[in-house]
Amino acid sequence: MKLWAMVSILALITPISPPQVPGHSLTFADMSYLPGYVAYDIPISLFVPKYLQSACAALKKGEMKSAEKSFAAEIRKNPQHLGAVIGFLQSKRDQWDKLLPQYEKEAKLNPTAANEFKLGALAYYILEENLYRYEGVVLKRDPKNPHHFYGFGGGIPSKELVAQRSQITNIANYGLERTWKLTHDPIVVILISPYPIIDHYGKMLEEVIQRVGGARVYQTFIHAERNDWNAPQPAIKNGSLLDLTLLHFVVRLFLSNASFQRQYNTFRKINGKQELVEVTAPLTDRQKHAKAYLGLWLKRISKRVNEMKSKTHRR
Repeated sequence: MKLWAMVSILALITPISPPQVPGHSLTFADMSYLPGYVAYDIPISLFVPKYLQSACAALKKGEMKSAEKSFAAEIRKNPQHLGAVIGFLQSKRDQWDKLLPQYEKEAKLNPTAANEFKLGALAYYILEENLYRYEGVVLKRDPKNPHHFYGFGGGIPSKELVAQRSQITNIANYGLERTWKLTHDPIVVILISPYPIIDHYGKMLEEVIQRVGGARVYQTFIHAERNDWNAPQPAIKNGSLLDLTLLHFVVRLFLSNASFQRQYNTFRKINGKQELVEVTAPLTDRQKHAKAYLGLWLKRISKRVNEMKSKTHRR
């Protein structure tokens, strides 16, 4: 399993509660499908014009018909609007299986970035929603917390489930990979962050830094990475709230990756007996340096984001 995928999966085994979504504990599928969000704490509203803000709010409230109408109208007017596509797909969750063959046909006849994205994003949503099932894991709801699920089992899934997972993964991978090549739109990177199915996901994250941070910020980042993270911090330039949010998102993922600690089983003598215990490997020196560097960068970006939000609220 790829490191980026492994880190994401380990992070999602235990549901989390992002502060931006109060009271909502997330399951694996929720991480990719949380109405109104591209991925957990990145709202669709950042990627759409002001006249679609009410549609984004409708998604969060569960008012799917109202949201669907607004996003469908936007897509008819601007088919290349990927944020509107995500909003529309979220509003049509009960129609995903019916939309899949339609989108496959459209992408085959007219493989534009918009058609590839519609198909890839839809397949990705279907993959995420069924990932536990494809892995042969059974979920049980915690009776004390209706948003919390426990996974158990994890036996060998049937050949049919393996084939379904492979097919839907290939559709998602191809469509989103094509979209990235045609547009390099950061929304693709955010969408697949819970389960990064594209091989060069780490490079995609670097491209987002270069795109929203600029050449100087990107070169400072690369210089630090190549020098064991003993280097000056990147400048925080005056960008838009969207650019700073994207930069914050990517740096946070790099920090998460730097914090990954391998776990393994080994035998140890306990009370005179050899017992099998789980051990967590300590962070390497390079990981410690990366955590310190990326953690400071993240705090600096967070401070600028909060300053921008504060100014917006005062207006």
